[in-house]
Amino acid sequence: MESEYKIWLIELKLKIRSAQVKAALAVNSSLTQLYWEIGKQLADNTFGSNFQRIYLLRSNNQTSI
Repeated sequence: MESEYKIWLIELKLKIRSAQVKAALAVNSSLTQLYWEIGKQLADNTFGSNFQRIYLLRSNNQTSI
């Protein structure tokens, strides 16, 4: 009986760990997609526009600490 419990407990831990890994992969995938979309929007809306020029001018005028 004790060995059955140990086997069940091991299997339960494996299932939990597997679910944790799947959840982490899904979150990473979603975040990667989000960051890609943000980057694309920034590139589409700022490069070659006044926003980029203003940003570069401001960042070049800031002094280092």
